[in-house]
Amino acid sequence: MGADSNKMLERFDITALPSLPHVLLKLLTVCNQEDAAIEDVAVLVRQDYALSAKVIALASRRAPLAVGRHGLLLSALHVLGVEEIRWIALNAALTDAATKPSTGGDEIRQFWRHAVHTACLAQALSVKSAYAEREEAYLAGLLHDIGRNALWANSPADYVNVQTGAHDEGALLARESRLLGINHAEAGATIVHTWGVRSFLADAIRYHHEPPARLNNAHPLLRIVSVAQHLADVDVDTAPDAQMRSPARQTTGEGERRRHRADPERVSPSVQKLADQRVREQLAACVRDMVMLDTLKNRMFAATDNAAWRQSLSHGLQAVFDLQAVILFLPQGRAGMLRGLDDGADSLAGQILIPPDDPHSFLALSLRQTQPAHTLQPGAQPLTVLDEQVIGLTGKRAMLCLPLQEAGVPAGLIVCGMEAEDVARIDARLPLLARFAREAARALRQKQPAKAALAPPIEQARKILHEVNNPLNIVRNYLSILGAKLPQADPAHADLQIITDEIERVGALLKGLLGEQANKPQAIAPVDINRVILDLVGVLKPALLKPALLKPALLTPGQARYK
Repeated sequence: MGADSNKMLERFDITALPSLPHVLLKLLTVCNQEDAAIEDVAVLVRQDYALSAKVIALASRRAPLAVGRHGLLLSALHVLGVEEIRWIALNAALTDAATKPSTGGDEIRQFWRHAVHTACLAQALSVKSAYAEREEAYLAGLLHDIGRNALWANSPADYVNVQTGAHDEGALLARESRLLGINHAEAGATIVHTWGVRSFLADAIRYHHEPPARLNNAHPLLRIVSVAQHLADVDVDTAPDAQMRSPARQTTGEGERRRHRADPERVSPSVQKLADQRVREQLAACVRDMVMLDTLKNRMFAATDNAAWRQSLSHGLQAVFDLQAVILFLPQGRAGMLRGLDDGADSLAGQILIPPDDPHSFLALSLRQTQPAHTLQPGAQPLTVLDEQVIGLTGKRAMLCLPLQEAGVPAGLIVCGMEAEDVARIDARLPLLARFAREAARALRQKQPAKAALAPPIEQARKILHEVNNPLNIVRNYLSILGAKLPQADPAHADLQIITDEIERVGALLKGLLGEQANKPQAIAPVDINRVILDLVGVLKPALLKPALLKPALLTPGQARYK
């Protein structure tokens, strides 16, 4: 390959490879789920040659890749992670949205169909031939024409000119080399070679059009891919719809490979175009929602305090989801109780408390289930009076509950009013609402690092309680001493009892801050009994012992020490 070929490849951007819209739509839907598994993502990525190439190319820049037991593609997916795959798919979808629907739609579908067909045949042949690396065979079949896809994507108009007059693969390779300085087999092998994978994958792409005699003793992967792409071409030429081809295409010899030309649609063009249009509209809506959601997420994370975060949250629900009546409940006080936040002078939300462990309340149930839910869903739990009160505060006939959960930890609850006519629209966007709530919870957690740092661990709280109880006990003891000095009929005893009761109540409130932890047994540590007695004598001596001491002449030497 000469210098001109290298210059041509330098101009090629692998991100320009087009993907089929319906694959992108499914992939974005999976990636937007909170519990998306990399194996579920792999099922979709391996159906698209462009996505597979982009994933492996990006992952190979991060870490060395190996074919391995689970395959090269799955290894690359593990390197990137679900969120990175989401960005790759979103970028591809944005590129698709910027392309006119009529631009290259037939060619993209043809490339995709032939790539997946060849991949499935290559995997089946690997099983028949006992080739161990079946995933490698599938990937080689999927990517065998990536060079052709790259040449077409780089310059569709020029490549159409290259195809003109080429009635078989040999003629096409020759015209590519003459007009572009490189043929698609060489281009594909060069692209794959840059990934630095220790495999014969690049060779399988480079030699997939070689005559069988030249591949007789080649590595099994090369022979598998060559046979697979031949079988895929034969299947296209002998398909029942071959009769629909134009007369010009039927002038070539029987069995001659014409796959480099656009295949006729297997269904009515009008039906196919309508289906493509619906998918593209759904993909465009998905992209719009994701871009808007990422914008809202950035605003919530950029908020300087809780008030700014709440404002971003409310504006996001209104702008993206058309949810106007919003009430926010956040944990307040002990036992995780949720209290409504008052956003207006006449709001009653601040007087509402939601017990998170209430077994009957729809509000508490939605918080525990961690998924968005509304009261108009089929089989929804009967409402309690508290639920109906909250609905009344929204001014609507029903409510949508969005739990704020971050890493499984409840952070609050968003309640939005809704009407019966909103059900279809909200049901269709529940996954997006769930993602919005997760991002809102993460942003809220970020706004409270200082508060979280101030919350003491349980052992530190025990020490604080102990230190506060010490002066309370001393006051309590002095009250007892004072009462002992007063005559039994003195009316001051009633006042002392009131003070003692209030001190006991303060002690009980302090213990209540620890909840159940206050009554748990603590570890027993060694105690210096002599030191405890001396400290006790020091406390009691001026109040009780000194008035009762006898004259110094009657004290023993041991007693004199305590004077």
